[in-house]
Amino acid sequence: MDQDELSMNEIKLLMMDFLFAGIDTTAATLLWLLVYVINDPTHQPRLQAEAAAIVAAHGRLPTLDDFDDLPYTRAVIKEVTRLSPVAPLGLPRQTLEDDTLAGYHIPKGAQVIYNIIGIHDGVYDAEFRPDRWLDAKSLGIMDGTTSFGAGRRLCPGVHLAAREMLVLVARLFACVCVENAMGDGVKIDMAATFGLTVLPKETVLVKATVRGPRVRDLVVKMEKVEESERTVDAWVAQSAE
Repeated sequence: MDQDELSMNEIKLLMMDFLFAGIDTTAATLLWLLVYVINDPTHQPRLQAEAAAIVAAHGRLPTLDDFDDLPYTRAVIKEVTRLSPVAPLGLPRQTLEDDTLAGYHIPKGAQVIYNIIGIHDGVYDAEFRPDRWLDAKSLGIMDGTTSFGAGRRLCPGVHLAAREMLVLVARLFACVCVENAMGDGVKIDMAATFGLTVLPKETVLVKATVRGPRVRDLVVKMEKVEESERTVDAWVAQSAE
């Protein structure tokens, strides 16, 4: 803690923490998103239409270049993280001075853990309504929510996570239709089980149906483009060395 610099091993361990934390939370958020979309079928056509417009215009699957052209997809992701944040409690803080909040005395040096779900419940209603963010023109993942924490100790990977989820979700609904594998119209239980990340208590079984014969060609095309980009990046890095 008193050193000015991190050792190489410390940097490697830190990067591994970032990697595994990002994988777990992203996977859990995607799972909750599928639950919400399956339980309310009105959202899926809008997600598909937004992705299909990009496919029609560019002949490829959505990428980060389409960030501004996927407002509804961004709104759905933000609404999922509002209602079902996979990390419902913020990182512990310590008060610097005595304080009083809502009649409660909080002494200096007290450990404080803020309740993300409680904060959201106190500000917004419990309805899953992505259009609230479109109406408010508030699509920034941090605007009006504390899903990724707050202050100087908020999640350092928030912008990477938001963009990773956007591309993942947009490509998913460009390619497939999803439904409950337990039967058409069967609702998935929204009850959650608490842990390091909060997941649905019920096992979520999703049936994905390919939307059309062109999907495979689009996936193959994107794989070739991304492989070419990785080759160029490797060549540039090697040249710089």
